[in-house]
Amino acid sequence: MKYPIITDTIRRIQNDEGMTLDVRPWPDSPTNSVAIMNSDEWSEEWFGKIELPMDTQFARLLGEALIKCANEIEESKSNHE
Repeated sequence: MKYPIITDTIRRIQNDEGMTLDVRPWPDSPTNSVAIMNSDEWSEEWFGKIELPMDTQFARLLGEALIKCANEIEESKSNHE
């Protein structure tokens, strides 16, 4: 029986205060799910406990929604300056 080779790729996102979150394959289903998770205890203290697994399609939709929302906020802010 052949098993898939999984390389655990972690993307760490850092805010202005230095707190980080990880975006990574979900450990329980690394071939078809991703998760947003705390990177360390300081991250958990700052953001609260985050362990949000999702399938890849939902992750894409969430990413697109976050980008659209951020763009709208930035556009609104620049219109009020």
